[in-house]
Amino acid sequence: MALSPDGAVLATGLGDGTVQLSDLRTGRSIGGPVRGDSGQQPEMAFSPDGARLATGGADGTVRLWDSRTGQLLLGPLKGNEYSVVDLLFSPDGKQLAVVNGGSRAIAWMWDVHSGRLISGPLNSPEGMVSAVAFGPDGALLAAIGGINQPVLVWNPRNGAAVAGPLAVSTVTTGAFSPDGRTLALNEDGVVRLWDLWPFRNPLTHLCQRVGSISAETWRDMVPGEPVPDPCR
Repeated sequence: MALSPDGAVLATGLGDGTVQLSDLRTGRSIGGPVRGDSGQQPEMAFSPDGARLATGGADGTVRLWDSRTGQLLLGPLKGNEYSVVDLLFSPDGKQLAVVNGGSRAIAWMWDVHSGRLISGPLNSPEGMVSAVAFGPDGALLAAIGGINQPVLVWNPRNGAAVAGPLAVSTVTTGAFSPDGRTLALNEDGVVRLWDLWPFRNPLTHLCQRVGSISAETWRDMVPGEPVPDPCR
């Protein structure tokens, strides 16, 4: 099940791949059941404003629905053929992170308005992602690898690695601090806090300290390296 952020709509996933939307204020169903694929109980996630519901199925496809009417807005979107194991909207609701399972589970970033693939595949050094977590402003995405898999932090807009790998054991969930500098990981039932600053890409670290640099100056200083986003 998934509950909209305002508590008004409940999405209930069924074993045949359908999702029933219910208005909790009236107790009535919203439209008919929405259907993605028919392989398994779908993964679900509401957008931060509650207007959209993302569903992911066993065939690897993702669809976006209007949570107020049950109408299909976008999809199917598909990164690969493996089942969807995690879905997460960015804090501004404009991007959707999708994790496809399988022996080499990976994450993809989609534009929820156009359906354009923004970046991906994003994975850990060992090629396994089981869950994702956004930073508070959407500029960072932690790819959590599961059993004995290191954690990497990505720039979801261009797919560039920003921090890590963080050597951990079994991590199931993670969350960023409000300023985005600390990552909390649930590791074997123990929460550990990681200061990301020492792990940051040194070029990104440099740019955040010195501020904006022209492309010409950057080429003179660091030939052969693209201009990082913080320097633009």
